[in-house]
Formats: sequence, structure tokens, C-alpha cells
Amino acid sequence: MSAELEAFLGKPRWQAGSEALRFTTGAGLGIDAVGGKTGHGDTLIEAHIDEAYAHKDSTVECGIGPTMITVPGSQLWVVSAAGHQDSNYLMGYRDMGRALVESGRESRTLYWEYSAPEDADPLDPATANFHAAGISAG
Repeated sequence: MSAELEAFLGKPRWQAGSEALRFTTGAGLGIDAVGGKTGHGDTLIEAHIDEAYAHKDSTVECGIGPTMITVPGSQLWVVSAAGHQDSNYLMGYRDMGRALVESGRESRTLYWEYSAPEDADPLDPATANFHAAGISAG
């Protein structure tokens, strides 16, 4: 580890289920299990729901939301690969994001999608090389 980085790191926490990197500023970076009580008792400035395609509903977000509601400027990031027909949680965000972008309305939501057009032929080599620009609202 570089000396520059080491100067900012505090002692890590290794307790099972409560692992975290801690910084000398008092900030921390931890993980939490997925569930309806995820994040309870914490105050989060930023939370990331990774691999959102694996969630069938908003249970994980319902657990995180209350931890962020009192933090001005808090951010929730929902990130994922494309998913499948059971990826209802992710599809809800995809549909909302596309509708926001299409409407042109100002929003505090950023929607970024990297994908080929829905009518693209998956067997066409040009589809595999498609580089879509991100689209955003607000």
C-alpha cells in the first residue's frame, strides 16, 4: 500500500457481517446484507445497489431509504447488468429512466444506459460493437 493512501486509512473493522474500511476523517466504507432491514440504524450519505437485476422487488431499497431521508444531497445508485424477465426492480428503473429522458423534464435523477437498440439483431457483429452514448435527465 502506498504511504499516501495509508495516511488516510484507519483501522479496518473485521467483525463478521460488519466489515468496513475506516478512514482517518471518520468516514467509512462498508457492506450490508440484502433485506428489508438493510442499513437500519445507519445514516448513509451514499448507497449503491449493485446487480439490481437480481432483485424481484424493492425490498432492499425499502431498507436503505430511511437511512438517507434526513441527509441533504444523499445519493442512491442502482447499477446492474441487463437482467432477465424476472428483473422487475431493475425494469422499473429502466422504464422510469427512459420516460424521464424522453420527456425532457428537469429532474434530480441521472439515467445512464449503455445498450444496443431493442430492435438490433443480436447475431449481427455490428450489434456487438455498438457503443451507445449515455442518456441522462436533469
